[in-house]
Amino acid sequence: MDVNTAFDLEFRRHCPQAEVVYDLFHVAARYGREVIERVRGDQAKYPAP
Repeated sequence: MDVNTAFDLEFRRHCPQAEVVYDLFHVAARYGREVIERVRGDQAKYPAP
């Protein structure tokens, strides 16, 4: 399943007994985006000399 909060909430509402399994592609993509955003934020705090 896609790692989208809105999708996840609707899925759980309509299928409360189902086991949710996230596919590796979406998990890795989300993790990569989060890491990149943290690095960008850290770099913005300390501008290059």
